[in-house]
Amino acid sequence: MIYDFEIHSISQTAFPESQRMSQSPFDIEGVWRGHYHYRRIFGISLMPSVPCYAVFKRDDGVLSGQIYEPNTFVRRATDHLEADILNLELGNGLIRFRKKYNGTGGVSHGIDYRGEVSNDGRRIHGTWSIGWLSSGTFELEKEDPEKSATLR
Repeated sequence: MIYDFEIHSISQTAFPESQRMSQSPFDIEGVWRGHYHYRRIFGISLMPSVPCYAVFKRDDGVLSGQIYEPNTFVRRATDHLEADILNLELGNGLIRFRKKYNGTGGVSHGIDYRGEVSNDGRRIHGTWSIGWLSSGTFELEKEDPEKSATLR
């Protein structure tokens, strides 16, 4: 299935100026492919990994984006879910943002992500959490620009 990768600009900031990360030398803009995983219990994964695409964009110096993933937990008749990337902060080799589902399939909750960016700026791995309700890990790898152009 081909998705429309239109990005909506988000200008919110989750952290006060004193806590904001310094400017990052990495070019995060573009399409990233990855998975998120649910927390393991006694070393056993109770849910399968979920593939996803993240699309990051910079508008007027503000980082934002969207995440697209298959519907793996909503019983409504939709085959994929979409989420906005809010409050994205990037710097010092770290990234943090809030994934907020945009209502597709009736889903609208938020999830907090924190991670580390690889030295070459092409991989991100870290953790996600929905407060105390659920948590897990994630990883993303940046797509080559030529390859990601075919996804649009």
